[in-house]
Amino acid sequence: MKRVHCQDAEALKAKEDLQVEIDHLKAEKAIEAERITQEKAVEVRSLQDALQKEEFVSAELKVALALEEEKRKEVEIKVVNL
Repeated sequence: MKRVHCQDAEALKAKEDLQVEIDHLKAEKAIEAERITQEKAVEVRSLQDALQKEEFVSAELKVALALEEEKRKEVEIKVVNL
């Protein structure tokens, strides 16, 4: 009877120890997940900023191209009128 009680106590202790280990691992994983989430958020913000700059440059280039096209057409008209 004592042996069964001792085995039960050992099993309960092992179960409690395992639960402590599980809780510890869960906490570590949660911390790691939060760190990765923050890193990815910074990366996304950086990429969004770069995209916004690229879009701005692209818009400026489109305007410059449109102006060049206008000048080219004006020159063509002048050449034809000569």
